[in-house]
Amino acid sequence: AFDIDLALSAFTNSLAIRRLGLHRRYGEEVITVAEIAVPDLAVQPVQHRYKTIDMTADGARIDHHGPSGHHQITVDRQGFVLTVPHLSYRLR
Repeated sequence: AFDIDLALSAFTNSLAIRRLGLHRRYGEEVITVAEIAVPDLAVQPVQHRYKTIDMTADGARIDHHGPSGHHQITVDRQGFVLTVPHLSYRLR
């Protein structure tokens, strides 16, 4: 795995989105990440699917399927997670 997913942290989605450049292009990728569970820190491989569904001057919306379900992630122009509806919102 090239990327990690810290369970319960929306921010770690930024790592894969930025590496794959999905905040700057339309694309779809299925990747295996090393998921780190909380609180026991157990590590296991899991698959995530990312698909760019909209791009604007302010960032992009990414469709995400992973162990925690299906979400539409909003990222800024640099690919950092802004929102995961009903789960996480970045304060500005």
